[in-house]
Amino acid sequence: MQRPLLLQGEIPAQPASRPPWALGAKGFRPFFLLAAAFATAIVPLWILVVAGVVRPTGYLEAASWH
Repeated sequence: MQRPLLLQGEIPAQPASRPPWALGAKGFRPFFLLAAAFATAIVPLWILVVAGVVRPTGYLEAASWH
């Protein structure tokens, strides 16, 4: 939200207090953090699957769930 222009002699209002850490400032930021954590776990796992070191157990073969 933009602040209106001040008239001559007006005292600017104090800005609203911020959360103590940046992660809580916006609602979408925790999701980006979780996506980064998921990527750091799933990419090495996928490399192991493609290399044939790990065989996924499940309904679909590795190429289908990729």
